[in-house]
Amino acid sequence: MTEKVEEFLKERTKFLSLLNQDIVRNEALHEDFKKDLRSLEKTKENIQELSKQPQHSALIPLCKRLFMQGTIMHTGEYLVSKRAYPNSFITLKTIQQTVNDIEARIKQQRDLLGKTELAVVQLTDRKKLLLGEKDEDIVSEQTFAKDDDFETSVEVALMPNEIRSEKGIAVKLGKFYEIFEYEKE
Repeated sequence: MTEKVEEFLKERTKFLSLLNQDIVRNEALHEDFKKDLRSLEKTKENIQELSKQPQHSALIPLCKRLFMQGTIMHTGEYLVSKRAYPNSFITLKTIQQTVNDIEARIKQQRDLLGKTELAVVQLTDRKKLLLGEKDEDIVSEQTFAKDDDFETSVEVALMPNEIRSEKGIAVKLGKFYEIFEYEKE
């Protein structure tokens, strides 16, 4: 019997270390998505600013130490690279098309940011559960969570934290239930 308990504890510590690795990995992904989002927003601002001032004066280099006064004029078109498998290609787009594409990428980046944030919260809740820590504020956190449908989040917050049966246990982690089935001996 003690061997079985020791084996169970080893598996539990292994699972906890894997949870920690997943938390670190998802936090790193979250930071990368934040950086990409800031970069896309800055690019959008720069493109919109360039469209307001399509020409400006500048010194144009002719050789190493020789410059000539000139005017740089922007045509209002951008070369946009599209990544596709197996071939990538470059297309010529107008300012509005380019801004629309960037806005779509920003929306996609925000969705990914939300998913990684949710994954970190769920993994942290799972870790707390395995360590035996009780989160007293779980109902209040979910009640005030950002959601499209406020009534749904209130319903989720009022659901029980765990459901037990003869086949196993379901534990609430965020908006979802994690199901643990008992092994048959």
